[in-house]
Parts: sequence; C-alpha cells; structure tokens
Amino acid sequence: MVYTKTQDLWEIIDKAPNDRQARRTWKLKTESFDTAKELPPTQMIPVDLYTKKNGQRQITIPEQIQTPNAEPPMNRNPNDAWKRYLQTLPAWEQDLLQNNRDVGHKTFDIEEQTTNDTLIESLMSKRELFLVSDGGALEPIRGSYGWTIGTKHKVLWIGRGYVRGHPIDSHRAECYGRLAAVLFLTRYMQYTGITITNNKLLNYCDNKSVVKAINKKWDPWYTPGATTSPDWDAIAQIHIIQNELETMIPKLTTCQYVKAHQDDNKELHELEWNAKLNVLADRQATIILDTYDDTQENKWINLPAGIAYTKCEGRTITSKMVSRLEDRINEMPMHAYLMEKYKWNRKTMDDVDWDAFKGARKKFPATQMTYVTRLCCKWPATNYRNSLGTHLDDTCAFCQEQETQGHIFQCTQRANWRLQFINNLSKHLQKYNTEPYIKEQIKEGIDAWLSRRHNKYDTEQNNIGWEAFLYGYIAAEWNHRQARHLQTTEDNNRQTGYKWAMNLIQFLWQQPELAWKQRNTEIHDKDSEQAKAHELRNLECRLKAVYSLRDGVKHYDKTIFDTSIDDMLRLPAHRITKWLNIYEPYMRHRYRINTTNREQNQKQITDFFTAKQRNEQTKKTRSNNCTNSPTNTSDTHNPA
Repeated sequence: MVYTKTQDLWEIIDKAPNDRQARRTWKLKTESFDTAKELPPTQMIPVDLYTKKNGQRQITIPEQIQTPNAEPPMNRNPNDAWKRYLQTLPAWEQDLLQNNRDVGHKTFDIEEQTTNDTLIESLMSKRELFLVSDGGALEPIRGSYGWTIGTKHKVLWIGRGYVRGHPIDSHRAECYGRLAAVLFLTRYMQYTGITITNNKLLNYCDNKSVVKAINKKWDPWYTPGATTSPDWDAIAQIHIIQNELETMIPKLTTCQYVKAHQDDNKELHELEWNAKLNVLADRQATIILDTYDDTQENKWINLPAGIAYTKCEGRTITSKMVSRLEDRINEMPMHAYLMEKYKWNRKTMDDVDWDAFKGARKKFPATQMTYVTRLCCKWPATNYRNSLGTHLDDTCAFCQEQETQGHIFQCTQRANWRLQFINNLSKHLQKYNTEPYIKEQIKEGIDAWLSRRHNKYDTEQNNIGWEAFLYGYIAAEWNHRQARHLQTTEDNNRQTGYKWAMNLIQFLWQQPELAWKQRNTEIHDKDSEQAKAHELRNLECRLKAVYSLRDGVKHYDKTIFDTSIDDMLRLPAHRITKWLNIYEPYMRHRYRINTTNREQNQKQITDFFTAKQRNEQTKKTRSNNCTNSPTNTSDTHNPA
C-alpha cells in the first residue's frame, strides 16, 4: 500500500498485481485509489512517487532506507504503540521520555497559522525543523526541563520532565532539557524506521555555557580531571546521543543561543519563531515546578556516560564534587561538636534540616557570618562564658540567675523583646503561607520555651530543642509538610518547602541580635544601678580569686595581703579596679613560678636559712627600706 497526501486528505494507492520489483522500482495501478478513513500506520517508509510519460505511476525506495525490525503495532493508535515502544528502552531513557506528546493537531497561542502537520510527515517531506529546549531549578534539590520540536509555523511535539542529581541548578536543568530533546528525536526516528533524512534541524538553547559545552569538539578519551567538572555526565551523554542523531540527520546544525524570557519585555506576536518556541519550552518546565511531585526529590537514575558517581549523605553528587567532599570532611567534626554541645544523638542530628541551614548561610550577608557562627555555637560573651577559667561572676546582672546564652532570651528583663519577637514571627509565618498546623506548633513551642512552661505539642523539634530552633536548627519534617501544603495552594509564587525553611532560618538569625544588643546597652550603662551592682560583684569575685593565691606564694610576696579583703571591698570601685590591674597579673605570675619550682623540687637560696634567720633577715630588709625611703611606701602595698 502506498499513502499519499493531497491538501488535507490521505489517499491509498494499491500495487499493480503480478508486477515484479525491478531495480527497487514498483509499478502502480493508475486508476485505483481510495480515500483513507484513518491516518496511515506510524511505521512507514518514505518513497519518491513520480508519473512516467505513458501515465504509469512508480515509486523509488532510497537505498539508505530500511524496513524497521520491529513488528508493526497491533493497535492502530500511534500514541499507544509509541508508549509500548518506550517501555522497551533502558530505565534512564524511559525517565527522560515519560512525559512527551504529539501536539500537531493542537493550536498554540504562539502559532500564526493553523495546520494539522505531524512530525513524521515533516521528517519525510524535508521541511526545516526547530528543536528548542529550556530548564529551570529551585536550587538545590528541584529541577525541571521542557522542549519543543516544530516546523517554521507549527509546533509538532512537546516534552517535559524532572532533573536528576545533586545539587541541581539552572545549568544541569538546561543540560537535561537538551538531552531529552535529542534523545526523543533519535528514538522517534528509529521507531518509525527513518534511518536518514535531508531535513535541516536548527537547535536553540537559552544557556550560553551549555551551548558552548555541546558545540565543543568531543574527545571520547576523557582528559584528566574532565569527569569532575560540573554536570559532566549529562554533557557527555548529550554528545553521545547527538553523534548518533547526526548519522540520521546530516544537516544537524550546531546549537545556537536564544535569549530567554523575551516575552517579559515584548508581546508574544512580536517575537521571532525560535524565541516563541523557547517560551513554550519554558512553560513546560514551569508546569513541572508548579506541580512538583515530592517523591521525585533525591530520586536518581544513572546516565551511562557517567561511568562512575560519588555518593555523599545518600545523594549522588553531579556538580562541584571536590568542594562538596571537602565541605563534608569539614562538617564531620563540626557535627560531632554540635552533638556534644546540644546533647543530640545521631537520629536527632539527622532530623535537622541541614539543606535549608546551609542554603540560609550561603545567602546571608557575609558581614554577619561571624555573628551567626558564634550564635549557633553558643559563643557570645555571656557572664557564664566569661567566668569559665576565671573567677568572674556568672550570674545575670538583672535577675541573679546564671547567665547562659539561652537565659538572655528568657530573662525577665527581655519581656518586651519576647512580645515583639512573637509578633514578628507570626507575621513572617503568615507572609510565607505557612501550613496552619506548622504555624501553631512553632508559635506554641517557642512561646512555651521562652515562658518556661510545658509545650502541649509532641514534635521532632522537641528533641532538637526550642533554643536550637531560635538558632536556625529546625525540623526537616516541616520542610516536607510545607511543600505538600504549597502544592494545594493556587498562588504559591514558586515557593517550595526548601525556600520556606531557608527564609525562616534567616529570619530567626536576625531576632537574637536585637536581644543581645539590648542586653549590652543595659549592662554597660554607667548610670544603671543594676550595672553598678554587677560590676561590684565582679570586683568581689576577682579580689577573692587573688586572695586565694596567698598560700601559694613566697612569704615576701604575702605582704601585699596585709589589708583584709573586707577592708578592700569598702574602697571605691575605681580604686579596687586600679589595685587589681596592678597586683592581679603580678600575683598570678608569682604563683605560677612558685608552683613550677615546687613541682620541679627547686629551692630558693633563702630556703637554706633557718626560720629564725629568715625572720631576722626579713625584719632587717624592712628596716632598711623604711630608713632609705624618703616617704612611707606602705600605701603601695596597702591601698587602705
């Protein structure tokens, strides 16, 4: 049977009976033909049909064309046959081609002419074809792509899908879009039995780095270090499929750059055709992002060109491999430190949303990163931290409780800050369309911790700690629950659970700084009675610490302590401070020397005298000092 198309109708021409094939030329009956009631089979062989001078019709089959090996589908529906064919492909190809469809019968808003063309007709009629791909990402765990194939005036086929790998960015999404498009066209031509065609295929992509990578001469003998470059596996797979496609479409042009989102500044009808196809491809990628399936996150299917992959924390690393491994090596001791600091076990450690935490750090102002690090590690100079290794007072200047970092926010002096913080937190959760149950959990949990009362909700955040929540360590379960909530919202503005968690962490980091500045302003206010009382307590602690060294120094250094500590405390604060600044470092130095000598069994020369001789020598020394000195220097050792 020979199928021909005139205008919009298909016709069937029967083969003339008892004609032999001669030099690949078949004679056909000229008087017998019927109008087809349905489309021709999808597995057809393109031929050249011509009429001789005697009126006979003949066809010539090109030498390059071969009948496909696959059996013709039993079902005459082309879409069903195409789907069954896809199921015979490898898993990675099925993943890339699972969402594609024939749209030749549809009319899009980018089209100016209404026709009913098909891809197979266009491939056999030597028309100029366009292949345009696009990609999008919600870094670092979600990505999508879209592609379109069409003629100069008509969209023939579209496709879209999910991007695999970690971390996912715009570059990898664009690579996957290009790979899916060329893979589809290659497999479609194999499916239909078209082994070679004279069509000119124009390629477009809106990412310059991807265009440069796929137009670059490909070396199958991989150079050292090439496999560690970003998204190398996807680029290598594109070259392999592209080389296969070039044997079928010799007029395959190099990929060209087309500017993205041109419809933002111009009307759609004002754009060139390649830009319109790019807009349509972007729409396909957007559909995936807007209706993203949570089960597709972290799903991985190997690309054959990848050869070998590196996994870290259960994810396959496809970009920035070396830096990611270096970061992971540095994170391990830090995680061990945090587990000890916050009393976490391994399960609790894994319950923290570390992806959002690292994303928030990356986008937070660099000038405040030192403050964030000190906050998350509980390193601010609170009275408790300042008292470690010293004899300073570790109590709060306002409520006399031990002043840890958490106490700063629970102190009775921070009541106004707590009200302001809860109010700002409620507004933030409302702004980012937080799922109602999550919102209630957060407000109840943090308010219960700040007020030192029982929390009525049992969540994973209880194990992590609500003080840790204030420092950005939030439960990962909220991320997934919020993502599911956003999918049910009509206007989610491209929000994801990851973005929601990242914005919440950045908001939380800004709030403790306000309380810390307020505390420092109050504690260093010279006119504040509470600040003065705290200063006196610190001076008392320092004095007691210095006087505790009396038994560890030599007898000639003990004259400094002739004045009792009670008399010292009656002096004005500025005189006590001056005395401590002079004698505190001196006494600590003498104490260390004496301790070292005692441990090493070293003796002073005075140790060889008897006690009576030492007493006499001491009295003689004091007598000489008083005689030779023009003034009495006792005040030097006795400020009282």
